[in-house]
Amino acid sequence: MKYEPGIYMGELQEAGIDTLNNEKHTPFMYLTFAITHRIRGEEHDELPDEECANRDVKFWTTDKALEGTEAKLSQLGFNGDYGDPVFSVLDGQVVRLICQQNGNYEEWEIAGIGAGRSRNVVGKDAIRKLNAQWKNHQGGFAEQPTSRGNSARAKTNAEAKKQHKETTSRPSPGDDVPF
Repeated sequence: MKYEPGIYMGELQEAGIDTLNNEKHTPFMYLTFAITHRIRGEEHDELPDEECANRDVKFWTTDKALEGTEAKLSQLGFNGDYGDPVFSVLDGQVVRLICQQNGNYEEWEIAGIGAGRSRNVVGKDAIRKLNAQWKNHQGGFAEQPTSRGNSARAKTNAEAKKQHKETTSRPSPGDDVPF
């Protein structure tokens, strides 16, 4: 069974360490999830038994990737024991999973976790240069609509929370998971 790209719900079944079947035997930690629901907009469609399958989320454990992997695993409450992994945040929870296509392969990730990438501040001179290039190439700035309705970007956390509350009508299964 091949899943379409999209958002799904799943429950952790097992976790462990493995390697790719390639020349380098690239090591990774896998978390196997039983896929139970497909999310389409605000609908959470339970999958029929014949469409339920297990899928792995991979976390690369190479020297180059380990720092980012550790940050992600920490967000999941990893106990730090690769031989007997336990994830306190995932224990008994249904979580949102994202399926993406990479050629003929599915790539799965847990929604909302990341390595906490930091952003670099761009100086005013660089912004002025980019603005000038945009004006030169595009003939100026686009007019901003006077009213964007509910699609306006929130300026404060309170506004963002209010917009989120307005756009969600019912909780997701396992919505108490922090991601």
